[in-house]
Amino acid sequence: MKTETGIRVSLVMARTLDGRTARSLNDPLDWTEAADKAHFSALTRRMGLVLMGSKTFDAMGGPLPGRKNVVFTRFPESRVSVSGDLAFTSGSVDAVLDGLAAEGYGEAALIGGSRLNTAFAKAGRIHELFVTVSPLIFGAGPGLFSEHIPMDLLLVNAEPLGFGSLLLHYRVRHGGCHDA
Repeated sequence: MKTETGIRVSLVMARTLDGRTARSLNDPLDWTEAADKAHFSALTRRMGLVLMGSKTFDAMGGPLPGRKNVVFTRFPESRVSVSGDLAFTSGSVDAVLDGLAAEGYGEAALIGGSRLNTAFAKAGRIHELFVTVSPLIFGAGPGLFSEHIPMDLLLVNAEPLGFGSLLLHYRVRHGGCHDA
């Protein structure tokens, strides 16, 4: 679904009980349970477009099949797109989203990492959050955002997922982020 300002962006991430999205910046993305992986796959395939940072892309080991993958990186010229469903960019959040909207995309899944999530939040371009809380504690590692980002959220739904995880769906109020 397109919004008045272009693409509707949903942050889609898993985190631990202590708020960590990985054990470290180079952590493989292998710690969520099967039900979360199935939810992630179905949701991002339905959206058809995933947006991620280069460390997230590298941790995944390649593009997600069945959807367009856009990887934000400071050095896109050093990356090789292996298919039409994979693009590397150093463009601004607004410029990239405007270009993708012009291509006909109406919604996208923002899948990390924390610095890219922060850039989207600062631009006021996150509309929804789908956050799976996993029954783990890492004690250290990156969070959803790389710096303090105040957001006013409305809980849309909360449901058990798998064997101990909880899927939380929030809508961002007032069209985006605001300062506290």
